[in-house]
Amino acid sequence: MAKNNNKNTTGTRASQKSFMTAGPTLHYSHANVVSCWLLALAVYILHCLFWSKIVTGEFLSFRWESLTDPVLWQLGQVVTDGVSIFEYPWQIVVLGLMMGSMAAAPVLISQLMSFRYSVPFIAVALFVANLPGLAAFLIISCVGAACRPLRFRSRFIAIVLCTLPLVVYWFYFGVARGLDPIQWGFSVMPWIAAWLIGLSLAAAVLGIGHFTRYKPGLMWIATGVLLV
Repeated sequence: MAKNNNKNTTGTRASQKSFMTAGPTLHYSHANVVSCWLLALAVYILHCLFWSKIVTGEFLSFRWESLTDPVLWQLGQVVTDGVSIFEYPWQIVVLGLMMGSMAAAPVLISQLMSFRYSVPFIAVALFVANLPGLAAFLIISCVGAACRPLRFRSRFIAIVLCTLPLVVYWFYFGVARGLDPIQWGFSVMPWIAAWLIGLSLAAAVLGIGHFTRYKPGLMWIATGVLLV
C-alpha cells in the first residue's frame, strides 16, 4: 500500500508540473528582481529608440498599419535606405549589434525569469522599434525559452534552439529585394551578425550567471554595455 501511495503521489506531482516554468533569477528577493528587471527594460527601450532613430530618423516611428501591411514587415530596406551597407560596410556591425541585442534580451529574460517578464520587451519591440515581425517571432522564441520541454541542462543550447525562429524571420524578411545575386547575398550579413552577436550576448550572460547564480542585475548590465 505504501508503495502504491508513493507512486500515486509521484504521478500527481508530475501531472501538476506546469508547461511554463520559472527561471533561476526568480529565486532572489522579489523587490531586487523587479528593480533589476525595470533597469533591463529601460535599457531595452533605449536600444529600440536608437534603432528607430538610425533606421527612420525618428525616435518613435510606430504606425498602426505596420501590423497588417506585409511590406512594413520587411527588413530589406533597412540595409539599402538611409545609411546603406553597400556604401558604409560598418553599418553591418551597427545593425547587427542593435538587432542582436533586441532579439536576445527578451529570450534571455524569458529563460532566466519567466515568459510574463518578457512580454513588455516584446511590446517595446513592436511599439518603439516598430518591428511587428520581430515581435511576432519573439513570442515564439520566448515561449520556447520558458517552456519545460526546452529547459535543458545546457541553457545555451536551449537559447540556440529558441532563436531559430528569429533566424527564419531574418532570412525571410531581411533580404533586400531587386538586387543582383552578390548584393542579394551581402544584404543578409547584418542578420547573420545579429544572430552571432545575440548568441555571444547569451553566452556571456549565461557564462557569468553560472558562477554568480544568475543574479538579477546581470541582464541590464550586459545589455547596457552592448548599447554603449
